[in-house]
Amino acid sequence: MAATTFQERLARIEKQQPPTPEFTPARFAQPRKEKRKLKAYRHRGAGQNLVSMATGGLLGGLIGVLVQGAAIDQSPWGPGTQFNEILGLAGLGGLLVSLPMLLVAVYMRQTRPGFFFFSAAYAVAVIAVSLV
Repeated sequence: MAATTFQERLARIEKQQPPTPEFTPARFAQPRKEKRKLKAYRHRGAGQNLVSMATGGLLGGLIGVLVQGAAIDQSPWGPGTQFNEILGLAGLGGLLVSLPMLLVAVYMRQTRPGFFFFSAAYAVAVIAVSLV
């Protein structure tokens, strides 16, 4: 073993040991951030739900008009026109998606209430305008 001086030994020991943490009184310590397991639901006002319902109703009405127009002879995208297949299939797809989307929204109502109100208004509007 090589002979070393006392100062060299101290320097080697200090290099190996991590520095000691400073003591901080509890009133000056940083508050610990607690990790939440589930995201807390923030209650939204009735205005946000009305916006979701209005958006769903307008979009549902538009899809219902596409479905109706694809079946009426006098419409610009009625039978025999070049836009009949494109707009008719888009409207029919929107009509077919409305009820499964409503079922998914009922399942997710606690976590996504805006989606529930949107899909409920959408389904009612699509079905009502399509049947009129």
